[in-house]
Amino acid sequence: MRREWAGRATRRRALLLALVAWGACALVGCARATPPVTPAGRTAAPAAPATEEPLRVGTSGDYPPFSSIGADGARAGFDIEVAGALAERLGRRAEFVAFRWPELSARGRAGDFDIVASGVTIRPERALLGRFTRPYAVSEAVVLVRRGAADQPTSLARLDQPSRRIAVNRGGYLEGVARATFARARVEPVEDNLALAAPLLAGRADALVTDSVEERELRRAHPELVRLAALTRDRKALFVPDRTGAGEAARHLHAEADRWLIDDDAEVNRLRRAWLGPEFALTTGDVRAEAIVALIDQRLGLMPWVAAFKRAAHQPITDAAREREVLRRSAEQARTAGLDETRATALFAVLIEAAKDIQRAAAPLEPSVDLARLRAILGDLDQRLVAELAAARGLDAEGRARLASSVEAMRWPGLGEVRRREIATAALATL
Repeated sequence: MRREWAGRATRRRALLLALVAWGACALVGCARATPPVTPAGRTAAPAAPATEEPLRVGTSGDYPPFSSIGADGARAGFDIEVAGALAERLGRRAEFVAFRWPELSARGRAGDFDIVASGVTIRPERALLGRFTRPYAVSEAVVLVRRGAADQPTSLARLDQPSRRIAVNRGGYLEGVARATFARARVEPVEDNLALAAPLLAGRADALVTDSVEERELRRAHPELVRLAALTRDRKALFVPDRTGAGEAARHLHAEADRWLIDDDAEVNRLRRAWLGPEFALTTGDVRAEAIVALIDQRLGLMPWVAAFKRAAHQPITDAAREREVLRRSAEQARTAGLDETRATALFAVLIEAAKDIQRAAAPLEPSVDLARLRAILGDLDQRLVAELAAARGLDAEGRARLASSVEAMRWPGLGEVRRREIATAALATL
């Protein structure tokens, strides 16, 4: 068993630990609901008269173009319009709940909001707190520097030095990315996301970590900012937290939101083009492909927690009985969904091997989640994965290529290139 757990620490392990530490976001305080505003400044059509309780939507207001608040208090952004359209679909009135980025878990469990719409990045640690819908946008974590700055860094290696300062929004996923990427440089979180670029523009920072959607806005306002590197490929989605005492209602809302993102895909794509830019448009095939990859990525990303529990309980990585049960269940679900159960089982067999690879390479974590809870979450992800595979049958060539490239872009300690290729091949064979 000692040999199974062997493995040396790497920067990717540091990335995982930092994401764990900084991955959860937070919600504080409620705000008055305001009608969504279009990019052209027009107030969007009001939602249909509410027939139920308001749909309480958590949104930060400090993350343009996803969510912002004007001087007059009116909310605007991609997520504001998406939430308004979803609420209208549900026959409910959108009521926006203001939040800041450090605390998702407690407020979600307390039931302060029903759904989060604020450019939230899909992360495995957040799967411990609720469910993500299909991705509605794909972005990258990027590093920006200022053109013409004295001693402008020309590479990540030159930037990762003790004398360098890295600005990043406090408390979110990107702070974890920054701290893992820059082990030697000083990461200096910015409290006000609306003033994110100020330290870099004023020369108080040497670089800024943000995402490619926000990058577009920042570089439009400040042409002197240039991209130094891209660090990750990320997916953003609506997030439905597990509210205490509201499990069935939360699952129903998640299913409705997930369905709406496909049923009204043309409208969602119009909003992507208008708010995020034409380069962020997604075809239906793109959405199907990214949904499959997002579920696989969340599944594999939970393996360090599984490893932590097994270490603490002195259990081996390989659990033959559990593996047989996962394969039996996946075959049964595939048969019910009309998939070729042999091919579906082959995919889950590869995912099991990938899971063990990641468990062996996982850096130590506190076993904060018990194995029964983890297995329940994994079972939900697996069931949804089978459903997404069934829905994506006949995926076009562009969608298939996107699925393969997105699997290739997954990065977890222990997940090698050969295994990623095996996952992509097995997933495509089921379609």
